[in-house]
Amino acid sequence: MADTPAPSDAQRLAAQLNTLDHLPTWVEAASLGVPLVDLSREEHAIRNAIHDLEQATRSFDTTVDPALAAATAADLADHRQRLEQIKARPGRYLLATGDVVQRDNVTTDAYQAGWWYDRNTTLVTTPHGQRFHRPGIHRYVAIDPTATVDPTARIESGATIGRHTRIGAHVHIARDVAVGANTVIQDGTWIGTNTHLGAHAWVSHGATIEPHSLIGHHATVGAGSHVTQHAQIEPYSRLGAGTTTSNSVAPPSSRGVHIAHAVENMMRLDRE
Repeated sequence: MADTPAPSDAQRLAAQLNTLDHLPTWVEAASLGVPLVDLSREEHAIRNAIHDLEQATRSFDTTVDPALAAATAADLADHRQRLEQIKARPGRYLLATGDVVQRDNVTTDAYQAGWWYDRNTTLVTTPHGQRFHRPGIHRYVAIDPTATVDPTARIESGATIGRHTRIGAHVHIARDVAVGANTVIQDGTWIGTNTHLGAHAWVSHGATIEPHSLIGHHATVGAGSHVTQHAQIEPYSRLGAGTTTSNSVAPPSSRGVHIAHAVENMMRLDRE
């Protein structure tokens, strides 16, 4: 008999929400064990962006550059729409995976809701399931001029991208990720918040690296691999295609799970 697939983060969160007799706050929902995006932070960022755009519209003559004026107006409308969507749906929880779980009220079950950003959002399929992806580079990122970033990639606030780094299509780099020089991140990869990738690291197609992980310099993460939260991949380590790291609880003295030369006799990964 085939093994029953493990429930997704969205399914686990929905099941836990259904045990509550109220709509939890973000802090309470985040304590349920599924990584969430703090929508209050999103709301704060959007309000700041709206303020900046409104200031910009007052500072230039729309007759001089009508295209810029139209683009600014469109961005302003998009931000206002997103703000209204956040305010109007207090029972909506945005997961770090890109999924959205909605519980409209305490008399109905929670469900996995559709993505709500805009028509630019695409569905990306990886060995770890599907995720929604919206391209864009946040204005508060540091990208070295020599780096190459695919236009479909998403890089969130606080991320830093080193020199001669290559970022592939539909890559998601979350908040406060640091990517070292000469690193390659191939198509469809998802990298969680506060993760550090050392110089000359290589992350292959469709890999998932969960938040607060450390990938050492010259380390290789194989295609479709899953690096669990707080894991530490030692320099020069090679994880083969489809590898999943341990999710053991790390000791207090260690940042994460140490994986030193974790997999023996690894198949060579094609770096072409």
